[in-house]
Amino acid sequence: MKPLESVISRAGGTAVAVTALAVMATILWLAPAADTGLTRHGLLFTTREHHIAATPAATVAAITLAVATALMLLLLNKVYTFIRAVTNLQATVMAVLIAAWPAAAVAGTAMELPLLLTLVAIPVFESYERPASQRRCLAAAAAVSTGCLFDYAYAVLLPPVIIGFINAKAMNVKTGIATALGLLAPPWTALACGLAHLRDFNVPVISPVSPDVLTTAPTVAIIALAALAALTLTLMVTNVIATETNRLVLRVHNSFFHLTAVSVVAAMLIDTGSAATLYPLLATAAAHEITQRFAVATEKR
Repeated sequence: MKPLESVISRAGGTAVAVTALAVMATILWLAPAADTGLTRHGLLFTTREHHIAATPAATVAAITLAVATALMLLLLNKVYTFIRAVTNLQATVMAVLIAAWPAAAVAGTAMELPLLLTLVAIPVFESYERPASQRRCLAAAAAVSTGCLFDYAYAVLLPPVIIGFINAKAMNVKTGIATALGLLAPPWTALACGLAHLRDFNVPVISPVSPDVLTTAPTVAIIALAALAALTLTLMVTNVIATETNRLVLRVHNSFFHLTAVSVVAAMLIDTGSAATLYPLLATAAAHEITQRFAVATEKR
């Protein structure tokens, strides 16, 4: 950790973050987007992945979404300071981790999830101890529900959003109803406007972890993904313990990312086929846990 801290302190956090994003963009641009032929199932719509994974448009979109996510992470921490320090490390680590699996970032929903996570974090954070947060609950729930129409992977954001509102002491009868309406409004609107029909309803197709899945996937990829998931959860537990004495508002803000880490790892175990789609979201959660650990370690010196 000390060598990394030394590099960041000498070169400057902003320079390191910009460099990491530039390297990530280069790797994403050079990585070919293969025609996987996979089908992404949503609640009412189905999309062939190779239409989305076609270069160069998908590469440009992935880079744009990644940069937007990094900027949102920096903005969130600058406004809410939930890491107890204004740092660019979170965006930097996210960029490095995403660049480690460029094909995943280019395919389908992958880079949309981290950006949506940072966007729905705003209403969750703003609802802290504000029971009259019906609009915030409705907007966040509707955003996630709209994504679920096209890809069930968006459902991984529901636990951090809903539990986040509960932890923020914003969930009551009125906000609960608003959340339910937010979840129901997108599919209801799609059906009412004739954009979809009940016959288009898709049952989630999942492939849980099994010996067959483990033997068909590349060993190095399994080990690397399992190591990142284990590291993320371990650091999450460590950070929860280390920040136990922090103010409640900071614990609530950090719990949003903790819940995201748990949710995305659980989703990968339930459906191994979604691992590539969920990887950038795991990278974002891991970046938060790593950055929080650095902040806690620095604060104790």
